[in-house]
Amino acid sequence: TVTVHARSKRLPKRLTKYHRVAREFRDRTNLHEISRKALPRALRIVHALAVEAERRGYEIAMVPGVPRRALGNPVKAVDTAGGKRIRCDAVAIAHPPAPLHELATSAGAQAHFDGAGFPVQTDAEGRTSVSWLFAAGTVAGKPPLASGESTGSAACR
Repeated sequence: TVTVHARSKRLPKRLTKYHRVAREFRDRTNLHEISRKALPRALRIVHALAVEAERRGYEIAMVPGVPRRALGNPVKAVDTAGGKRIRCDAVAIAHPPAPLHELATSAGAQAHFDGAGFPVQTDAEGRTSVSWLFAAGTVAGKPPLASGESTGSAACR
């Protein structure tokens, strides 16, 4: 189940055709460290989020490369390394060199250096110090599959 503003959407058990962003996510393995076993579910989640965002009038795109500069606060556009300017309402960056905690800490969650990185601090069910924000997997310094399942269950309660 994917929750968007307190409305749940059931994830399909199986998809024959993924949203273009889910397909690109699947094909660009350098963008994620998801196991082969977990990838089908992750793709269904990415698909469901992209479809729901577009249904609400948002355009979803995966832009190759690292943004050179974000313009505005809140962000209104991004300049790419290739010189292209993309107008937008939000930016999510997920790339191994990027600090994993950045999005969560910008929302007010706590992250502390543990000797290897800055995992977002959570309780056993993935709750952060921000009431509506949950974290699991690498960003929380926990095993992705196990923490993702328990955190997802807690977030849906």
